[in-house]
Amino acid sequence: MPRHRKPERAIFNMPIKRIIAAVLLLLAIRPPHTQAAVYPDLTQSDIQSAAVLLIDADTGARLFEKNADEVRAPASLTKIMTCLVALELIGDWDARKDEKVLVTQAAFADITPDASGVDLQVGEEIRLEDLMYCVMIRSACEGCNVLAIHLAGSVGAFIDLMNARAARLGCKDTVFANTHGLPNEDHHSSAADMGRITAEALKGSRFRTIVNTPVYTVPPTNMGEERQMTNTNRLIVPPELGGNEHYYPRAMGVKTGYTYAAGSCLVSYAENGDLRIISVAMGARDSRQFIETKMMLEWGLQNFSAVPPPVIYTPPPTASAPPTPSPSPAPTPTPTPSPAPSPSPAPTPTPSPAPTPTPSPAPSPSPAPTPTPTPAPTPAPTPTPPPAPLPPSETAAPEDSEDNVVSTIIVWLTLAAIPGAIIVAIVIILKK
Repeated sequence: MPRHRKPERAIFNMPIKRIIAAVLLLLAIRPPHTQAAVYPDLTQSDIQSAAVLLIDADTGARLFEKNADEVRAPASLTKIMTCLVALELIGDWDARKDEKVLVTQAAFADITPDASGVDLQVGEEIRLEDLMYCVMIRSACEGCNVLAIHLAGSVGAFIDLMNARAARLGCKDTVFANTHGLPNEDHHSSAADMGRITAEALKGSRFRTIVNTPVYTVPPTNMGEERQMTNTNRLIVPPELGGNEHYYPRAMGVKTGYTYAAGSCLVSYAENGDLRIISVAMGARDSRQFIETKMMLEWGLQNFSAVPPPVIYTPPPTASAPPTPSPSPAPTPTPTPSPAPSPSPAPTPTPSPAPTPTPSPAPSPSPAPTPTPTPAPTPAPTPTPPPAPLPPSETAAPEDSEDNVVSTIIVWLTLAAIPGAIIVAIVIILKK
């Protein structure tokens, strides 16, 4: 007796139901993010440095911070401002880079025996370009004073220029008492101010070139042999040039610093497409400035994108000029001011009910009479255009943040509803 064969429809449909249910179940438990895994969230507990800051170099927007406004000793991060002021005083780089700079005794007045340097000698003559690299690549403290005397006439005059420049940038926690950052009670800054100074300095292509140089050779001088220099910033020194595990290919400068009081400090910079970010780490120990700078830069590059420049409203050049003559033809008898109220209640200043002007303004002045609310055509002066243009802000436009929050909430609510809908679909399919 032949075995009973189940209808082909049932044999075919049951596995399909299970397959569909399994697929929907996988979709329900799939994480809502479809993008590639990004660097894990960065929190203040991951940071051991005393103060850090990550900002958008173009807008100044703070992306991550910890004690960013705390007043601290900046150590050799000071040399970022030294280099900025020096480049502004130099002006035409190509015309002056080969200029010979004389090392004088005055340059060593406040230099301590343990200060970093390149062993410049009194009476030595060094090219201006080479001196700039000595300051930024090997953090030469005596080189800062040599530079100041050559460009400003004295160290004191140069320091005044540094403080004036910081004030113009809006630095509130910064006072420079020297050109190099050696300990001084009156010499201080903050991570926020150092980020602001660095953002300004990075606008110059020459500055970017100098601070992103891993190795540099100073040719022999009248009193010194060739000097081979490796950048103190280990993030930008590749292994083939003597670098170590701290090398980070995306880093592009900027400056290290260290004193016992300040701890280890590091300002760095990286970019990805149009996004340019600056990191500041102050008061670190045990090389954490390199580790945490790399963490901040990587986190910032993977989790943020460049903010487009704000759109600033500009009123039309002469479009508003034609409406201006409209109020004058309304009172046709200009020489006789007394009968002005009698011809028609068209005088715009009077807050009379809107229906009365509708018959008389029909002539030609403007199409405004058709709508009942006449206040729009009445103020013919130009103050009626859209809101006044907002000045370009130093930070990202705050009005966008509310829209982003609303959009994010909507997306998450939608994503949260999807698994529930999928599970309901599974139940319906399995019941059929």
